[in-house]
Formats: sequence, C-alpha cells, structure tokens
Amino acid sequence: MGFAEDLDRHLAAIRRRDLDALEATLDPDDVVLVAADGEVATGRDEFLRRHAAWFASDGWSLDARPVHRFEGSDLAVCVLALRYRDRPAGAPPIDEPSVLTLVFRRRGDRWLMVHDQNTPVRRAAEPSDAAGGDPGQARR
Repeated sequence: MGFAEDLDRHLAAIRRRDLDALEATLDPDDVVLVAADGEVATGRDEFLRRHAAWFASDGWSLDARPVHRFEGSDLAVCVLALRYRDRPAGAPPIDEPSVLTLVFRRRGDRWLMVHDQNTPVRRAAEPSDAAGGDPGQARR
C-alpha cells in the first residue's frame, strides 16, 4: 500500500470509532500523541487507551481535510484541517477547529503512524487559514 491509502485507513478507523482498525495503523514501537492541551503521551498502549475512551462516545463527528502532504522514502507527514463537533450531555455543543499533524514511518510495504499532534485554532478563522495562509496572519 502507498502512503495515501494507509493515511485513509487511519482516518477511516477514527471516523468509524474502530479501535482494532486504528491499532493496525500504528507503529508497534514508537507512538507519540501531543493533545490539543499540550499534554504529551507516549506509547502505543496509551494512545489506544485514550482513543478507546473517546470512541466510547457517539455524539461527536470529525471532518478532516488535507492541507499539506510530504512523502519521503521512509517518513511521511500530513497536515490536516480538522473540525470537531460534539453534543455532550448537559453541556453546550462543541464546534472546534484545529490543525492535526500526523507523521508516518514506512515499515516494509506499510506506512504506520508514529506521531499525532493536534493544535487548536484559537481565532475565528477556518483551520485552513492557520495551516496554509500568511504565517504572520495566524498570530493576529
């Protein structure tokens, strides 16, 4: 499989809330998660534990649009504009844009995720503006 197909498998597993399918897209030795609040979690088991808790909720949806891709011989990066929506019980609805950076390592004929970093967009613009627009403008 190529990088595009393995990236699609990873994102589809998240949209379907399929933990087993997600696990199959992760590097067996090295996974780092940088959450939107800046917390860093390491290890495949911790990544899966956090996603299992998230997947248990069925009120959320996640739209992802690729903004930039880089594919080298053994490392690939994809930056995505995300829109996360949720309707938690007893709380106001959530509609949050962010920028997600995923890094994959080639293992044989597969691309496996090693790094997931979610960066919230703290202004009223679309995530694509922060991810692909004027760098100075994103700080205003």
